[in-house]
Amino acid sequence: MDASLAGRVDALVQAWSSLGELLGELSDDEWHLPTGCPGWDVADQVAHVIAIERWSLGDPPPDHVLPSDLPHVKGDLAQAMELPVDFRRGRPPARLREELLEVTGRRLADLRARDLSPEQLVPAPFGGEVPYKAFLTIRVFDCYAHEQDVRRATGRPGNLAGPAAAIARRQIVTAWTRLSAGTPALAERGVRLELDGEAYELAPSAHGDPALLVRTSFSNALALGCGRSDGDLGAVEAVGDPALFEAFAARLSFTP
Repeated sequence: MDASLAGRVDALVQAWSSLGELLGELSDDEWHLPTGCPGWDVADQVAHVIAIERWSLGDPPPDHVLPSDLPHVKGDLAQAMELPVDFRRGRPPARLREELLEVTGRRLADLRARDLSPEQLVPAPFGGEVPYKAFLTIRVFDCYAHEQDVRRATGRPGNLAGPAAAIARRQIVTAWTRLSAGTPALAERGVRLELDGEAYELAPSAHGDPALLVRTSFSNALALGCGRSDGDLGAVEAVGDPALFEAFAARLSFTP
């Protein structure tokens, strides 16, 4: 397997392992705590990860009719994501964790057996095709983000370093670099991001120091980048032109 692909598979396995261990620590009540995804509790987060990994294996979708009165479900994409989650609502936590471990074990065997090039196009979960390397990156980011959703909901911070975290951090920096480049005022005057003290030049200034410095924690940046309701814009420190920060803050979310 190509080294870049092997590294992403290893990161995905690490994210799955961390999530599985975390779930083993939770009480039944903690499985029903609300998370930053509207309408989803901890159990729903796990059901979503299970559903996408089953899709990746080619498993058929569940034979299930989605209720029409779910207020957090808006649009075709949301309905597609919600159906397998709703299908699993009411299942005991132990059964959900067992299913997660079973499907990720199957997925690992499948990933190890694949002989694909990094640029080979493969189906994406919600339509279209992407290079296989990008697909694996997306899967690492998605699984890691949902693990962190569970950690924030249950007050159990962790797994903020390591291969999955490193990929998630790069995704945030890449997305916010595009945001800065695509906003003329930010691109012209410069933006620097600091995540837990580590600095990234999102838009280098041609005139010395950037006009905007943004500081926050990696955990909070992840929640904001994913558009979660528990992302805290008030926990972001902005140094520089307030109008530039307003332009930056308006487009932080980059996930579907």
